[in-house]
Amino acid sequence: MYNCCEPLPVDYRPGNIVKLLRLTEILDYYDGIQIFAGRDANGGCYVGSLIDQAGPADRYLVTAAAPERLQQFREGRLDLRTLLLSAPGGRWYLSLDQEGGDAPLPLTPQSGPLAATDYLPEPGLFLDGAANPALPGTG
Repeated sequence: MYNCCEPLPVDYRPGNIVKLLRLTEILDYYDGIQIFAGRDANGGCYVGSLIDQAGPADRYLVTAAAPERLQQFREGRLDLRTLLLSAPGGRWYLSLDQEGGDAPLPLTPQSGPLAATDYLPEPGLFLDGAANPALPGTG
C-alpha cells in the first residue's frame, strides 16, 4: 500500500510526463468512488469524476481545482460541471484506477477543449446532502 506521507514520484515517459495523484477525499461514493479530491506531488488540488466503470479499472475525468472552488462545490454552491470547466489553464486529464483509490492515480494529459467532450456531467449535479440554494428547503 502507498504511504500518503511520501512524496509522489513523477512518471517520465518518452514524449509525455504523467503526473501521479493521491486521493485525499472521497466526495461521493455509490458502488465505488464517483467523485474525489486529490493532490499531486507539488500539492496541487484536483477533482475527479467517474466516467466509466467497465472492466477491472474505473476511468475518471480529472481537472485541477482551485481550493476555493472545490469548497464551493462541497457546500453545494457550485455544480460539478462548472467546477470541472473552471480548471486553471483549461488542462484536463484521464485516469484509470485499478486499485480502488488505494494507490496513486496516473494522470494522462488530454488535448482539445474539455467542453467539446462527452465526459462532462449534466449541469446541476451537486453533492448529495449539500445545501443547494437553487433548491427550495436546502439552503
